[in-house]
Amino acid sequence: MVISSCKEKNEGQKKIETIENNIKEVEEVKDIKSFLNLVNKPNSIIKDFSFGDNIQINKFNHFRDSLGVSSFIFQIETINSDIDLDKYRINLRITPFSNQNNLLREDSKKSNLNYDSWFSDFKIKNSNSNTKYIVFSLRTDISEFKNIELFLYDKQLKKFIGNKVSIDYEFENYLNSSKKVNVHKTDGILGREFSVSNFKAYMKEGSKGFYVAYQLTDVVPEERFAKKRLMINIFPTDSYQDFLREDSKKNNSSFDSWYYDIKIKEYENSQFLWAYIPTEILDFNKIEAYIYDETQKRFVGLPVILKDVSLDFNK
Repeated sequence: MVISSCKEKNEGQKKIETIENNIKEVEEVKDIKSFLNLVNKPNSIIKDFSFGDNIQINKFNHFRDSLGVSSFIFQIETINSDIDLDKYRINLRITPFSNQNNLLREDSKKSNLNYDSWFSDFKIKNSNSNTKYIVFSLRTDISEFKNIELFLYDKQLKKFIGNKVSIDYEFENYLNSSKKVNVHKTDGILGREFSVSNFKAYMKEGSKGFYVAYQLTDVVPEERFAKKRLMINIFPTDSYQDFLREDSKKNNSSFDSWYYDIKIKEYENSQFLWAYIPTEILDFNKIEAYIYDETQKRFVGLPVILKDVSLDFNK
């Protein structure tokens, strides 16, 4: 397989400067075929994605072989039988946690990108059971993936088309697992209508931030989150006061406030409101979550409050 890297300029939306330059040869993964034929693949992220215009993907796996070649594997649920693959290329972007930013390619660092970007011809592999896969194989020293994105590029139109696949890999693996690290039972109702049963947090050692996820008691139609935002206040213990944001310190505030558009992740019968908080604080007197209603232009209901929270590094 031939994979090419791209350099991008950050002018408004990042545009492709070149696709065909800087060709990088990588060897075919020798045992990827046996991995594809596994019935129960380890660390599967089972989730429905729309890719491009008419492709449905329902599972993702990452596999690194004994030679150090990484394969990013997207299982196809449906695809038009008459699609002309030669019209397209696929673009994979892998974003490491900050502790592995030094492992990014040199061209990515020079372009001030926080991810590596790779292009490949659009090909489909089949398993023995005739399950179809998009397999993107490459060499990288990055092993801790914060985010993985897959784009479809139209060679005639010279632009990306349709939907991208975006996976917060390690965080989603954590939500999808039975691990109990940084899990706190909680009772509360966000915005007077979203009942919360659990608080989960994911923090990678060496990273400068962590994910939070509020697990809802019931699955809620996404339209009910329209025109609502999530605010999270974090109150560090005395030993972490110096890690507050500079604007919080200038205002003599004992906490940092973070605002987010509401984002949802769903696994089987579980639904999570989630956010990423860019802080190195690990110990908290309390963490508060509020719902802000943009129509009413005010906070609605009481906050969900967790007290005496200490985060452990997820492994």
